[in-house]
Amino acid sequence: LQWCVDLSYPLREIRRILAANGKGCFSTLVDGSLCELRYSWAKIDTYQHVNNFITLNQVKIALAQSRCHNHHLDSTTITV
Repeated sequence: LQWCVDLSYPLREIRRILAANGKGCFSTLVDGSLCELRYSWAKIDTYQHVNNFITLNQVKIALAQSRCHNHHLDSTTITV
């Protein structure tokens, strides 16, 4: 989902194909993800090797635009 130009489109499609009272789950990367990788590449050259990701607020907006009204949004930072 992190490569979708308009995240609300696949979310609308997920909502459309779910059975009544069905649950859809997804995960994606948001702004700030892979910052260590971005920093490391910046030491080597000026090319963009890591994608830019949308913000958590943009995910919330996409959920609203997709009419996924009954949703739960969690954000977890995982550092390896």
